Amino acid sequence: MMDLSAQRILEVWEKGAWSTAEGRTQALLGLVQPELSTQALAELALGERNKNLLGLRQQLYGSKLQAYIECGECGEALDLEFSIDEIDLFSTTKIPDIHTVSNANLNFRVRLPNSNDLHALADLKNIEDGRRLLFSRCVMEVQRDSFEITINELSENELDELEKIISEIDPRMEIVFDLRCPQCSHTWQSPLEIGTFVWSEYDVYARQLLEQVHTLASRYAWSESEILSMSEQRRQYYLQRIMQ
Repeated sequence: MMDLSAQRILEVWEKGAWSTAEGRTQALLGLVQPELSTQALAELALGERNKNLLGLRQQLYGSKLQAYIECGECGEALDLEFSIDEIDLFSTTKIPDIHTVSNANLNFRVRLPNSNDLHALADLKNIEDGRRLLFSRCVMEVQRDSFEITINELSENELDELEKIISEIDPRMEIVFDLRCPQCSHTWQSPLEIGTFVWSEYDVYARQLLEQVHTLASRYAWSESEILSMSEQRRQYYLQRIMQ
């Protein structure tokens, strides 16, 4: 069961605050599913991981999200507002990690990508190298005309088809927005980096909690544990009294 007490929120924040981006994402996932081991969390398929992260965000702050992005052509600032409900992550039942799929004369046995795969790709600069490495990790078997071949024997067009096949297995793996600049009419697609987005809000909230502790401890000499054990309503009441 998810523990969203103030004490637990700060424990998770402290674990992730000075970690890598992936480390922070794993810390948040541990808050959502504390019963899972570190290894099990890293092996969650990306679609399931995204669902868990946005579910956490929804419980902490609600469904409405706001984001800011600049047009790559003219630099115009776009303010995005959308709802988690619009993304429709939660109507999909849990999807198996391993699938057998076919395309023309090719047959694949694939595993859905997970956090370990992202970590393996983190230092690669070339997109094509990253794609081939990802497929080498996630494609467990590939056959052409019933003869087993390797990933390196696939053409670029066949790799494109494989990428499409995998993305269609679980559409929750990548959340992409179709955008149009109102200033210059430039259109493009922008992925939602869910782990980074959720952590940015989580970091602000955790630091606000620490400021509340500092203010109340300075005024009343209460301990951190005493302050964090209070309800949000009680903490806000005492803070308002200090401001009067």
